[in-house]
Amino acid sequence: MKKILTVLIGLLLILSNCTDENTDGNSDNNKKTMLTINNQSDVNIVNVNYASVDFGSISKGETSAKEVSQGTRYIYFSIKINNESIDCRTDVITCDEGQNTNFNMTNNTTIVETAGDTRTTIKNLYNTLSNDVTGTWGDADGEVTLVITNDTWAFVLGYSYFSGTWTRQGSILTLTRYGNIHFGNATLSGNDIQLYASFNDNERNNITYTWILKKGASFQKEAKLTIQNQSSFTLIYTKWSNETFVSLPPSFSDTINVNANTGYVYFTITNGIECRTQELLTVVNGDNKTFTITNNTIVIALNDASSTPKTLQEIASSEP
Repeated sequence: MKKILTVLIGLLLILSNCTDENTDGNSDNNKKTMLTINNQSDVNIVNVNYASVDFGSISKGETSAKEVSQGTRYIYFSIKINNESIDCRTDVITCDEGQNTNFNMTNNTTIVETAGDTRTTIKNLYNTLSNDVTGTWGDADGEVTLVITNDTWAFVLGYSYFSGTWTRQGSILTLTRYGNIHFGNATLSGNDIQLYASFNDNERNNITYTWILKKGASFQKEAKLTIQNQSSFTLIYTKWSNETFVSLPPSFSDTINVNANTGYVYFTITNGIECRTQELLTVVNGDNKTFTITNNTIVIALNDASSTPKTLQEIASSEP
């Protein structure tokens, strides 16, 4: 009887060891899928979420680790600057089953503002949102002025004037005219504003345009350009680098202040032929340049599919 009990006890011990070995052998299958977020940026991030798992707030220099489900998703979070909370997301991050995935959030991490789907970095977004948008903004040509106060704005382009109120979501300002009419959006980028606006000018023409505006800078044009007409034809709609000159009858000239640039001189002669010069005209800061158009100036008719260079006299004579 004792021998039988001894054998039974031995069998029980063997079975017990086999069970333990099987448990250890399957331990890899029981590893948790983890995501560790290390905030190495210079800003605090809040409302951090991945795969519906709330990571809470992660202050700069801190780390948060949570169990998540496997998959490829974004990390959603918010940055709070000047009492304004901006919702953002990262690019996609993959968490593999049974693995601990580490994600380092740095100043140079590429993120997207979810409101406007604008790609930027944490540092650029922080610098942009830290800027005070109130003040006077202008374009490089000195044609556009945008004045922003704490709750209102005013826009001037030539004889056109509009005003209203504005709201801000992240780097995007929405400008609304009085009467709840949408005027445009202004996107902050560093020290610049990109203004996209659509409106009717004083001649009831609809204008949709984009300007790059700078704050508090001087946009005085630092060069002069004179177009002198020594041809036999009256030149109208004369332009160079988006600068417009007055109509130029023979022997007339016009001088305007311009910004340094390179471009063709465009004009129309009185029989309706639209032309441009064959050669580019370059003006640099400090220039006081004169460009003379004669009957022998080599130009290209814009309606000529072959773009054959000819003298102005030849082009004018070739039309009925």
